[in-house]
Amino acid sequence: MTPPRSNGPTRPTPDSPPDRPAVDDPATRRLNANIPGAMLDEMVEEKRRSGRDITELVKLGWKLTKIALREQRQGNVLAVVDADGRILKELVIPD
Repeated sequence: MTPPRSNGPTRPTPDSPPDRPAVDDPATRRLNANIPGAMLDEMVEEKRRSGRDITELVKLGWKLTKIALREQRQGNVLAVVDADGRILKELVIPD
């Protein structure tokens, strides 16, 4: 008897760890990245505080980076301002 043919990697089960949710979008692809341990520790801590998983944090980071880069190309900056409009922090992305 011939073993059943595989249709590729299996999807995580509903009881999979929260960092590996089932993938509903067939266009979603897996990413491996090398980051400093301290950065990963910060991400894990933010995951705990915010309830977001690591995938959500990476997606959010990319969305913010896209905005910052687009604005930088247009000569603008991304900043944190207080209620009075004073700049408290400015996101600087090196060229």
